[in-house]
Amino acid sequence: GYRGLAIILEGPDFQENNPIPPGAQVSIVVDVTASSNAAEGNYTIMYFHVANETRYFSSDVSYIYVECTTEKSWQHMGSDTYSWWIWVGDADRDGFIEVVSAGSRFNSDTGLSESCIRIYRYVPSTSSWMGEGVRRWATTAGDMYARGVVVGDVDKDGDRDIITCGWYWTGSLYKCQLKSWFKARGNRAPVMEKTLNWKPPGGAQIYRVVYGDLDRDGVYEIVAVGNVTSGVYWQAYYAIFNYTKDAGFTSETWGSWGPATGYSEFYCVALGDADNDGENEFVAAGGTDGQAAIVIYRWDGTSLSMEAQEQFQVSGVATKALSTAIGDIDNDGENEIVVAGEISGLGYFIRVYRWDGASLNLEVEWTNQAIGTAHPWGLDVGDVDDDGDNEIAVALHLQESGVDKVKVRTFRWNGTVVMEEFIYGPFTLSGDTFVTDLYIYDVDQDGKQEIVITGYGETATGIAAYIRFFKP
Repeated sequence: GYRGLAIILEGPDFQENNPIPPGAQVSIVVDVTASSNAAEGNYTIMYFHVANETRYFSSDVSYIYVECTTEKSWQHMGSDTYSWWIWVGDADRDGFIEVVSAGSRFNSDTGLSESCIRIYRYVPSTSSWMGEGVRRWATTAGDMYARGVVVGDVDKDGDRDIITCGWYWTGSLYKCQLKSWFKARGNRAPVMEKTLNWKPPGGAQIYRVVYGDLDRDGVYEIVAVGNVTSGVYWQAYYAIFNYTKDAGFTSETWGSWGPATGYSEFYCVALGDADNDGENEFVAAGGTDGQAAIVIYRWDGTSLSMEAQEQFQVSGVATKALSTAIGDIDNDGENEIVVAGEISGLGYFIRVYRWDGASLNLEVEWTNQAIGTAHPWGLDVGDVDDDGDNEIAVALHLQESGVDKVKVRTFRWNGTVVMEEFIYGPFTLSGDTFVTDLYIYDVDQDGKQEIVITGYGETATGIAAYIRFFKP
């Protein structure tokens, strides 16, 4: 039972061929009679419908309504807990949708960070979350972090594999780690199957992991990205693996990118047919010496080729690319590359690129500046409002009035104009709150896509991880 009020604005002042000029102010006042549901945050509604498209002016409208369906927060064993990345889907082939979180928690007994994986299922009939398993693991030498997770039948044996990535401190350097897990159907904790610990020269950290058939051999590859240390400097790092339950993880190739005497990192990676030639590439994005970086790679099973790269700054200040995705963003039947990142001291950016196999062309750049540094760690592409067209969904955190808060925004790119459609937030748990990932999926199985986000924030009892989902 939803209730709404529609205000129809007619006449020459509101025709599309006579638009409201930039900078003009239009006030619409809606008087809401108090009721049991009239609490702050339950109604923040404002849509502009022009020529069947939903738009609004972000500088003039403080909130666009999004139904916040539910939130789950947790602390593992009562300790500070962090959720770094999520995967959403049927992880155990039981017909229900799970949210798989990779994260970490602080063990006060040892004084070290431990890796965690936690699985939840949302139960629509009771509007509640049900835990479906948790595992934690650690090393006595130093801190350990699980930072990325992906789920799928990676080795094509008919079972779903949960793949986590991260790193740990050995006492002298960082080692990378991949783990595979199997989850039986229902409320069963995942069981660890294979582990790979490896150390490139100097040590490395892994942030994100994806999988897909890169070389068209019918076998899936796993791609992990992060950074590799070289003395006082570090370079962006990538590694490609095969996986089977019998042999575990087998390295196919690895390498680094960036100047030898500089600071480069890959924070994110996407895998797909970026140039629409029927073959997959992977796109790694991050930063290098104050510039955002985007690099496109092709792997043919024998050699890895860097097909394109770009470094850039926005407004002449330090810029980083924090998240990326591949998808048909303008609904023209062809894939584009979308990248979001931070502009130091100013705000954040979203860029859409078209890669045709020969040239990387910037189609549009959208920025939100003069808001302080914003960190858009979450990004996905999908039809979030069930209108048949894909949108870009971005989750970010930024500081307002001395407190870090989370916002979610969706954008429509039609090939000509970027339209900001919905905004949700800002919100916090209790104090400073951060977002680390965003995923588009029908998490409550009602036939409609939702936006799922994860992260961590301050509560009365310490740092808690959270999952939250909602519908535009």
